[in-house]
Amino acid sequence: INDLNPLKYARMAKSYFKSIKGKRVLILGIAYKPNISDVRESASLTLIRELRKMGAIVFWHDEFVKSWNGEFSTPISGKFDLAIVATPHSGVDLTKIKPTPILNPGKSF
Repeated sequence: INDLNPLKYARMAKSYFKSIKGKRVLILGIAYKPNISDVRESASLTLIRELRKMGAIVFWHDEFVKSWNGEFSTPISGKFDLAIVATPHSGVDLTKIKPTPILNPGKSF
């Protein structure tokens, strides 16, 4: 079931807009689970890949993963069209994202 959740949330993000193409999406947390830096087997990577296939411009922020796959963690701000909490690290200040809408499944997928 957990392997299908990134696809589910990618579809949810797409349905938020008439078209997700060109929308700036921030993924919060790419680590495998909260409060660690291990990205092996992280479902967030599938989510990022799916959103990019749909045409979204995807950024990510992770307090524990500073760089991955030649990319760097993006600072949190309200300059995105949508934010998705993928891995809920403790201490992340979601108020910095306002007025960006947040899709928050409430737990890591």
